[in-house]
Amino acid sequence: MLITISGSIGRAPQSLSQTTDGLPVLEAALAVPTVEGKDWFALQFADAALIRSVQQVRKGDALAVTGELWFEPIASEPDRFKPVVCVSDLQLCELPVAY
Repeated sequence: MLITISGSIGRAPQSLSQTTDGLPVLEAALAVPTVEGKDWFALQFADAALIRSVQQVRKGDALAVTGELWFEPIASEPDRFKPVVCVSDLQLCELPVAY
């Protein structure tokens, strides 16, 4: 399922693995504001241009991303899943200020 979400980066991107082409796969966490607080999404970046762009992103930066959503099982808790977005497009953005 293709989705677009926006939120704040919870941690700087970290190397996760490598693609078959030898490119790194980076992962970051995105906090998306909700009525109840926030939902967390794991973001994965595998495209060379996106990897160069996301390496400039720091904790707290606001991003809007578009990508394919899937749910990955959590190894330590087999009955729970985390939402993962394989990012195909990203934009730096500004989030509304909460008062």
